[in-house]
This record gives sequence, structure tokens and C-alpha cells, in this order.
Amino acid sequence: MKEKKGISLITLVITIIVIIILAAAVILTLNNNNPIENAKEATFKSDVKTLQSELTMYIAKQTADTLGVFKAEELNLSETTTPKIEEILTSIKSSGLKGKIEVQNGKLIYTGTIEKEEKLFKEIMGEAIPGVVVTGEAIYTSKNSEGKVDIATIPQGFKVSEKEEEQTIETGLVVIAPDESEFVWVPVPESELNLFAEEDGTNDENGNPNMRGKLWGFAKDGLNTGTEISYSSNGYREPGYLNDSIYDNNIDNLNIINGILGTSLAVGTDLKALMQKEYNDIYNSVKEYHGFYIGRYETGDLSKDKVVIKKGNEDIGNQTWYTMYAKEKKYATQLNGTKIKSNMIYGSQWDATMRWFAKSKDNNVSTYPVNAQNGVNANFSGSRKSTGSVGSVNNIYDMAGNVYDWTVELHSSNNRVLHGYYYYHTNSYYWYTGLRSDSNPTDSIDRFGSRIALYL
Repeated sequence: MKEKKGISLITLVITIIVIIILAAAVILTLNNNNPIENAKEATFKSDVKTLQSELTMYIAKQTADTLGVFKAEELNLSETTTPKIEEILTSIKSSGLKGKIEVQNGKLIYTGTIEKEEKLFKEIMGEAIPGVVVTGEAIYTSKNSEGKVDIATIPQGFKVSEKEEEQTIETGLVVIAPDESEFVWVPVPESELNLFAEEDGTNDENGNPNMRGKLWGFAKDGLNTGTEISYSSNGYREPGYLNDSIYDNNIDNLNIINGILGTSLAVGTDLKALMQKEYNDIYNSVKEYHGFYIGRYETGDLSKDKVVIKKGNEDIGNQTWYTMYAKEKKYATQLNGTKIKSNMIYGSQWDATMRWFAKSKDNNVSTYPVNAQNGVNANFSGSRKSTGSVGSVNNIYDMAGNVYDWTVELHSSNNRVLHGYYYYHTNSYYWYTGLRSDSNPTDSIDRFGSRIALYL
């Protein structure tokens, strides 16, 4: 008689284990390839692409209908300010988007609070992601303390800092250049463009108005937004040249610039023409992009062919204004994979930076234009320090103290303007970044340095 055989306990246990493993694999697969979630994401992406297409067509039609008068960068649409946004971007009506979509400065912006939607939106729109080098100009957005969205444009070849405290536009967005130099975005709202520059009453070769900087004076513990300095043909002004035979009309000084930039300046008016074109370009860039970049640190490696903007640099003085101006203008041309342009900072750019500081909800930042604090956000210790040695303001270092910063701004017939005072002064009356001084541009001393600005 044959003996009946059953399933052994070991076989049963193994079978159960295999079933559990297979079940887990199936569950994992379903989670990673959830058809419902995938369908939602596909719909979201389609909706966003449709919105962008509708916006593009709307802008094109408005531009054509107004014969080019319509300016896309001035277009702002939201549910609260422009109810017609649903007529312009018709797919919003049937969209599955839960968060809000707005148009700011002609660009489609996600203003909702749903993290997954926001991430998908940025991926679709090609927005800059911290730590990732952008392959072309890319917008970057961050929420401010009022819950609104701020916008900056990241230049081709640059990347946003990976440090969280350096990723918010309101408090100092840090971007890193291809050579690892660091810059901070300075917002200039459209409403403040008239505080930045004005027409000078002349036109360029194409018939467009020439622009000049608007300058603002600051007093210790005074108004932190400053008071306007009236333009003067022989006082504070920019751009311009020193009408003398010793400085801007001296061929030896001009040849310093010629040798570095490959230009052929022969007289002071040639230098003025070079700067006028530069300033017009800066103004137009600020008008279009609503801001510019400023060196996070004072310019370093001044004695070398290529300057840098990096922490810990001690080569930040002992060069003439002419050398600094030319090397800072040349800086961007030596970067790989970017179309950004660079310049020695203008007085109006410096003052715009202080207007930005003055808006801060942090008292140490908002008062910085008229009251820097030695050892906290400024170096007046009596000795020059390497860049970035003392605390920052909106992630920018040493706009008060350390070395004076040369600007393009002029004062009188033979001096150019320095900002921020320098490391040696025991009298706190001089401890503020809005302080102006001036000197001969041929002076080459350790306390005179400078700072680069970038424009798109």
C-alpha cells in the first residue's frame, strides 16, 4: 500500500516567502508606475505646455497689433489683478491645475503652494535648479516673506548655489560662474527704474536716448534710501570722462585700457563713448530683466591677467583705476560658455543695491546703507583682510570697510568716486556703505579696490 505524501513544512514556508516577495515586487511596481498618477502628471504637463503656447501666441498677436509698441516684459496677469487671464490663457478653465498660474514680466510663473506641481512646473519650463549649470538663460523663482514670487534670470553657464540660505532672491540669491566666482542678484523693480537712470537729452548713433545714472546721497544714520543727488556736469555724474591732460586725456593712462581690452582710445571723449555705450546696455538690461548681478566679494587677483570674485583673496588693491576698470570689463569675456557682460560697478548700481538693502525686514540689513557695524558686517579693524572675512549683508561682503571700492562715477574734473570707506578708521561716523569719497584715478594704493557687476 502506497503511503500518501503531503507538502512538507519547509516547502510550504519557501512557497509563502516566494509569494510575499512577488507580492512586494508587484506592489512596488504599481507604486512606481501608478497609471492614475502617471495620467495626472501627463495632464499637468500638457496643461502647462498649452498655457505657455497660448501666452506666446497672445504676446505675438499683441506685438503685431500694436506695431511693436507692446512690451512683453511689461505683461503681468493674475486672477486678482486681471480677471481676463482666463480668456487669454483659455486652458486654465478646464485645467486640472490646483495651484495658481500667473504671468509676471511676460513669463509664465507658478504661484501655488503644491510642492509636486511646483517641481513639475519648473522641470517643464526649464527653470534653473540649484547646483545645475543652465545651458541657456533660465528663470529662477523663490517665494518672499509676503508669500509672493520673486524672479531672477540665471545666465547661461552659471548655476544657483546649492546652499539653502543662498537660494532666496529676497535675501540674496547667489549664483556661481563657470570659473567658480560668486555673484548676487540685485532686483530693480520696474517701479524703481526711474530711480536708477534717466535720459541725458542726447541720442546714440541709432537715434535712441543716451542714459545717465541717477545718484543718491547718504548720511550717517540718515534716510537709508538716500536723497537724490542732482546731476552736475562738473560734479557727481556718470558716465563721463575727466576733462584734463593728466588723467583721461593722457595717452599713457588710455593705453593701459587699450592694452587690456584691445581698444584704440586716443582721447578722453573716446573713453566717454565707450562708457556711454556700456551704460546704455546696462540700462536696457536692467529694464528688461529687472535687475543685475553684483560681485559677492571685492574683486581679487587684480595683479593677474584674469580677475576673480572669490572668498579668501588678498590681491585686492595696489592697482590704478584704469587697470581695474579694464580688467573688470574684460572679466566676462574670459568665461567659457556664457554671454554675460561685466563692468566696474557704476554709482547708480551701488545705490540700487542699497535701496534693495533698505527694504529688508532684517534691521542689520536695512540700516547697512547708513550704519555698518564693525566686526559684524564691516571691517574697520585697522588692517585689510582677505575677501569674505567679515559677515555678509544679503550674502554680499565688504560693501562697507575693508578696501574702498572704485566706481565709474565721477566727481569734479580730476577725481572718480570711491564707495564704502576703508579698513582704517576709528571714528564710527565713517562706518556706512553709502559713504562717498573721491581720488585721482592714477592712485595705486592698498586701500583702493573695486567690485564687478554683471548684466545680461
